[in-house]
Amino acid sequence: MGKENEKKEYLVLVLMSVYNGEKYLKEQLDSILGQKGCDVMLLIRDDGSVDGSAEILQKYFDSGQKAKFYPAIGGKNIGAVQSFFELLYAARDLPCDYIALADQDDIWKEDKLAAAVGAMEKERETQKKAGGEKPCLYASEVQPVDGRGKKIPGGIRYPKRKPGFGNALVENICTGCTCVLNRELLLLFCDTAAGRRPMPCHVIMHDFWLYILAGAFGRVIFDDESYIYYRQHGENTVGMPSTILESYKRRIVNFKKNRGKLRKQAGELKRLYGKELEGQDKGKAELLEDFINGKRRLILDGKLYRQRKSDSFIMKLFLLLGWL
Repeated sequence: MGKENEKKEYLVLVLMSVYNGEKYLKEQLDSILGQKGCDVMLLIRDDGSVDGSAEILQKYFDSGQKAKFYPAIGGKNIGAVQSFFELLYAARDLPCDYIALADQDDIWKEDKLAAAVGAMEKERETQKKAGGEKPCLYASEVQPVDGRGKKIPGGIRYPKRKPGFGNALVENICTGCTCVLNRELLLLFCDTAAGRRPMPCHVIMHDFWLYILAGAFGRVIFDDESYIYYRQHGENTVGMPSTILESYKRRIVNFKKNRGKLRKQAGELKRLYGKELEGQDKGKAELLEDFINGKRRLILDGKLYRQRKSDSFIMKLFLLLGWL
């Protein structure tokens, strides 16, 4: 068979932040190392665990997985957002085709990464024909499971509108443990023309920030299929509602909790990327400026939106009242 017919196995660097994750860590590591159709490397940061997580990671590294495991990065507890940011900076100098994010307690289906890479390769070919590769972020639906790995019936799903910058400013639809990014998005996060970009501040979550960057400068792919068992338990940093009532309660809490934070996050985007965005897309730069300043014309022009119509209505009411 000729080389032109050989199927390439893409190298995917999986980034995982671990904090006191010994209960589910082995099952998750096995599911990641068992991925089909991709060559997987793992880079892990231990975020100051005080349980047996570090010992588990060392055993995996010593057990013949060295071809697929970088030594774990140890450090003090800085929280999930900053821990993942440190991992992204570290990934800058490591060889890989794509970069995936992983939580410590989920279970990945064996084709999770292959599905993401397949979708992103199609987008890559489209971009090349259009004149060049741009930052790209892939995310997907999840299948919630309980602490024992048993599927939670139903799960709250709803039709997604097209992902975009106007959505990314006010809502995150990209669950971090499903996210895969290309090197262009990684470099956008890490670098400026003069060197390393400063660490972002006022960021609600690391996956939210990646969605905003991809929405502003590139492309976001959202896959309606689920390739991950998303474990829900009492120790989750961020969980998922499993009933309609819980979903409404969660949305109300999130609206209150994020009051003022969305505009601060947008202000951080302007601080770090404002000139680049102005040079690339004046329309998006204007939308960013209007949102930061709470311009009420955004209530009617439809450029700012959330995925559910009811949430968009509440968001626009908050904008009118100056509560965002």
